[in-house]
Amino acid sequence: MVLPVSQLANMEMALYGGFGSNANAPSYLNGYSSNNSYSNPSFYGYNNYDQTFGQNIPYSNNMNTSQTQPQNSIFQGLSQSETQALKDDYKKSLSPSEGILGAAAGGAAFALIQNPRLICHPINSWKATKATNAAFASVKGNSALNKLWNNPKYSNILREAYLQLHKAEARKMTKFGAIRRSYKATGDVEKIDNIVNNLKNALKEGKIGLITKHTAELQHAYSVNQGFIPRTWNKITKFFTGKEAATVTSKLNDKNGILNRYKTLKNTTGTSMKSILKRGGGIKGGILFFAMEILMNLGKIKTAFEKDSNTGMKQLGQTAVKGTGNAVGWALGEAASVWAFTKWGAKIGSKIHPILGTLIGGAVGVIGGTVGMCLAGKATKALVGQDVADDIDANKLAQTTEGQEELLKNTIERMQRGEKVSPEAQQAVQKIINQYYA
Repeated sequence: MVLPVSQLANMEMALYGGFGSNANAPSYLNGYSSNNSYSNPSFYGYNNYDQTFGQNIPYSNNMNTSQTQPQNSIFQGLSQSETQALKDDYKKSLSPSEGILGAAAGGAAFALIQNPRLICHPINSWKATKATNAAFASVKGNSALNKLWNNPKYSNILREAYLQLHKAEARKMTKFGAIRRSYKATGDVEKIDNIVNNLKNALKEGKIGLITKHTAELQHAYSVNQGFIPRTWNKITKFFTGKEAATVTSKLNDKNGILNRYKTLKNTTGTSMKSILKRGGGIKGGILFFAMEILMNLGKIKTAFEKDSNTGMKQLGQTAVKGTGNAVGWALGEAASVWAFTKWGAKIGSKIHPILGTLIGGAVGVIGGTVGMCLAGKATKALVGQDVADDIDANKLAQTTEGQEELLKNTIERMQRGEKVSPEAQQAVQKIINQYYA
């Protein structure tokens, strides 16, 4: 059997990294002539697998080959176990294992993109940081604010006060205004300045009730978008409903809305695991990731049901278990990390810098949630095993020449990246190469 020239060339390119840098490699371009170093192909371009892989394994027509092979099969010289090894390697690539450090890094990145203004408006953010730091300067001294910051009960409120003060200072400056229009453009700087000054005075005097109140006011005012994109949508909405869009003024006059935000902030004074879970942050995130697991696996569920109802129900069960694991892992991970930071991390702002305490406190829940979900994912995968839909897909690929090429390419690319590949899969690739270059 001979592959089409284009496909064979592509395979050779993958194996040898390009003809230019490996001119002595046997290929269809040089009539498969080579010097002695290539007389027994052994993947000289790889450095990340056992020496046994480089040994020349003779091809034999008497091998126990897979029973179902397409015409012109690439796998014609492989045993059933070697064919299965390539399929298993493909299935492994569909659900790669994530490390705890990788999950934590992903959580930190996710926390960062929740505040895109820091990236989109770096100059405003820098100026706002200087103004906010000045308002919190006394946190490092023997002051009323220092005593509040070191009390775990008020950790979340003070970090939110820092964040909202920073947002208000930044939004008073000129900005592009695609999503949120600046207070300067809407003529609301004076109203916001009044609240900002009240908050600064409350911080100086250490009055937690007033700090909570003015933080809630800034939160509610900031929730108005008024950028040119929302304004366009508001005009469309008003045409159909006649309802006026909210403004900063209307938000500041919305006493019930501000009161609700005040109560929510006040409820963050509980420092036990029970109270943190009861607030529902981790639970809400867990429900979100449960739903995401289901949505992302709808294709697998459909594939499994197309085979038969029993297989479909098994895939549905696997997805449900993994989704539940994601939900529980996220909820417990987020709650545990917030609890730990509230208990032991309150002094970071007073001992080092308030901005550091705010940044860590804002990210710690997300990082803890992703790590918790990672650990839960490992447990649920060990419990339910590989998705049955993955097995169906791998078997389908093995039944066509094009699919076999994809399985082969997948294993080669994983080896090139230094990923762990089973000795059986390595041996299968070596046999296929020997088959063409013998």
